[in-house]
Amino acid sequence: MSLHKQERRRVSHHQETVQELEGILKGIERSEELITSLRMEMDDVNENYPAQRTAQQDVDFLTDLLGCAKKRLLLEKQIETLKKRVPAALERVSKVISDPKAPPTPEMHTSLLEMLTRVQHAMEHLDSLVR
Repeated sequence: MSLHKQERRRVSHHQETVQELEGILKGIERSEELITSLRMEMDDVNENYPAQRTAQQDVDFLTDLLGCAKKRLLLEKQIETLKKRVPAALERVSKVISDPKAPPTPEMHTSLLEMLTRVQHAMEHLDSLVR
């Protein structure tokens, strides 16, 4: 394989790794937005129904709660997917950074480390929101 093809393959592999991390960050952002939306919706549900309710108000209240529960289930699935993606992405980044045959350029190395830091902070923030 020519040196030029190897270089293109290496750059492509590095870009795919960055894109993977960017995808994780977008997934975290979507989860954070869903958490915020769900909290607001739950607050609205709790404010809209008095403690003493009629039978119809109970049905409406429970219907609204079911809608929130469905969103919460979606949120939990998103978070589980993220938790599965992160270790694989970290392993991939580690391989890219430590590959002696195709080491990343200093710029790519810095970019990957910055992305890792962003992912770490975003996951910590997401974890704090879920609690």
